[in-house]
This record gives sequence, C-alpha cells and structure tokens, in this order.
Amino acid sequence: VDFTVTPLIKTVLSDALSLDQLSEEDRILFKTHQDIQSDHIPFKLIQKLSSVLKSNHHKLKSTPIYVHEILEGSCIYSKSILKEKDPIIQQALEQARIRLDNQRYLKMTETIRRSKAVEQQQDNLELKTYSSQAKIGLNIIVSMIVLYVAGYFIGNVFFNSKFLVNPLSFKSSTVLSI
Repeated sequence: VDFTVTPLIKTVLSDALSLDQLSEEDRILFKTHQDIQSDHIPFKLIQKLSSVLKSNHHKLKSTPIYVHEILEGSCIYSKSILKEKDPIIQQALEQARIRLDNQRYLKMTETIRRSKAVEQQQDNLELKTYSSQAKIGLNIIVSMIVLYVAGYFIGNVFFNSKFLVNPLSFKSSTVLSI
C-alpha cells in the first residue's frame, strides 16, 4: 500500500536524514526516496521512518514520530489504469445504466402510481365495511321483530290456554276447565 507524499512527509524525511545515529542502510533508503521526488511513498517506508524517529525522538522535538502523525493529510495512492475501452462492453454498461435508471425511476414514482389504486381499494373496503355494518343492523332489527312476534304468539297460546292457571289475574288461582 502506498500513500501520497505530503510536505509533512518530505519534512520528516529530511529530519530523519539529519540524524547522526542513522544506519547507513536507512540513510540510503531515505535519501533514495527523497531524490526520486515520487508522488507516492510505500507504507513500509513510513513504518521504518517512524521506528527510526521513535528511537531518536529526544533529538527531534517538533517532528512527528508516530505513523498516523506522519501520514496526516496523506491519502492512499491509487494508480489509474487506463485500458482501451471495448465497444461491446461499453454498450453493455450503457444498457445496464439505462435499466438501473429505469428501475430507480419506477421505484420513485411507485407511490404516485399506486395512490389511485390504493384509493380505489380503500373505497371498496370502506363500502364493504359500511354494507356489513348495515347488514348487521338490519339483522338485529329483523331479529327483534321476529322475537317480538314469536313472543306475542307464544304468550297468547301460553296465557290463554285452558289447561294452565292464569297468573296475571288477581283472582284466586283456579284451574280452568276445558
């Protein structure tokens, strides 16, 4: 993994090169990278730079010594690889983009298209609930009328019977004869 070179990284490299106790191998490594003037630096080199600075931090007071401090302001370096564009692949990509755009559009307008159908379904459901409530109300009314008529006839038969005692009369209980 490489990172982009920032002015801070260049400063830290030059500070590391100014150290007296720097090994010859590290000095060559740091000097080579400084001379190249590359726009990216390997992460391994940043780690090596950090370890060298940590071991000599008493000599460099204001120089950052930790990796995250050295990489401040830098970002991951990525090479852009330019290939010739294949017309068949480009056409397939364009068709895929069009399909994706159409799907996004349909998803966006789905609530608008559904609203009319949903309103009609809600109206149908409301009418069904009103009609079912009306049926229940009518059923209750018809049941009350039927029970009243049945009670009237049963009461007439029961209380006007010659075999039973008439409990509603205030006279003494007498059994009616046939």
